[in-house]
Amino acid sequence: MSNAVALDTGKLYRRCDPDIFVFRTTDELPATTEIIGQERAVDAIEFGIDIQRPGYNLFVLGESGSGRHSVVRRIL
Repeated sequence: MSNAVALDTGKLYRRCDPDIFVFRTTDELPATTEIIGQERAVDAIEFGIDIQRPGYNLFVLGESGSGRHSVVRRIL
């Protein structure tokens, strides 16, 4: 038994009004080293690297191109 519901194509995206931003291009924005939207992952990495015992490893999963290696390198 399926609970699938057909969606109206108008509900599959949301338009963003560019006039709400105070910049023309992202080149105008300041550079940041903050890792956005990955608080739980950052907490887990920091927890893992704080273990001061031999035999513990950090295993990182994620989609190809998700930036997981860059995040770990930045934190280390």
